[in-house]
Amino acid sequence: MTVSKYELEEAWSKVYTEFPFKGYVREGRKSGYQDMVKKIIEWTDENSTVLDFGAGPCDKTAMFSLAGMKVTAFDTLQDAWHKLDDNRQKILQFAEQMDIDYVLPTESNPLPFMAGQYDVLMSHDVVEHLHSSPRVLLNTLLQCLKPEGILAITVPNAANLRKRIHLMMGKTNYNKFNYFYWYPGMWNGHVREYVYQDLFLLNEYLGLELLELSTYHLQLDVLPAYARKPYQAFTTLFPGVRDSWMLIARKPKNWTPKYAPDAKQFNDAFGGQYFDYSSTDFNWEE
Repeated sequence: MTVSKYELEEAWSKVYTEFPFKGYVREGRKSGYQDMVKKIIEWTDENSTVLDFGAGPCDKTAMFSLAGMKVTAFDTLQDAWHKLDDNRQKILQFAEQMDIDYVLPTESNPLPFMAGQYDVLMSHDVVEHLHSSPRVLLNTLLQCLKPEGILAITVPNAANLRKRIHLMMGKTNYNKFNYFYWYPGMWNGHVREYVYQDLFLLNEYLGLELLELSTYHLQLDVLPAYARKPYQAFTTLFPGVRDSWMLIARKPKNWTPKYAPDAKQFNDAFGGQYFDYSSTDFNWEE
């Protein structure tokens, strides 16, 4: 399936003008929002059912709904800013306005999805926030995906050009320290960002068929307007230094979850550590 430039422009215009938090959806991110839709929709069709896991305020989710896909959004909405004022209600109202079915977890049912329910499982800028391995979460979520369904994950590129320059200048490639230091409650910012090899291995460990592993621009707004086109031209030659990665993979018909590593994977992971883990009986599903 393809989506027309006109449809993408219409979707962007609607999200940009109707999103309830002004300044959150920025003009400099337009190409990134549109590229996300183009990349994913190429591997599916307009009647696809989609689960956006960790959808947050649905700014990206809405682009897919407006492109004609039947979208379910899922999030806990427990970030600090979600709880301010009536922000949570604004998010849910925007989702309804964009024809998105927003699902929230309950104490008795933290992941309220049925097996084989969706054609597409996507998660945008989520796994870099996880405080533990994505292994258990993704193996669990993949069970709600239909056989031969599509997984799409987007993450910031830990090796993007801006971060490389910052490090050479002695600056940090993490969030600003003052934001981290004064953040209320548990830190919900980036814990581990990803590079190409990380995502390649993630796909391998999950047992999926790799369809696409590519970079794109999502955060051009961090650059001054005059620098954006030269930066885009440079990264056409060196795409590995763009700011974001997208992994798109297909779930095989005979796929089964794999929580524990095989002998080689275990040795590759733990063989060079200071302690001998070989006789340890881990609970791999925790």
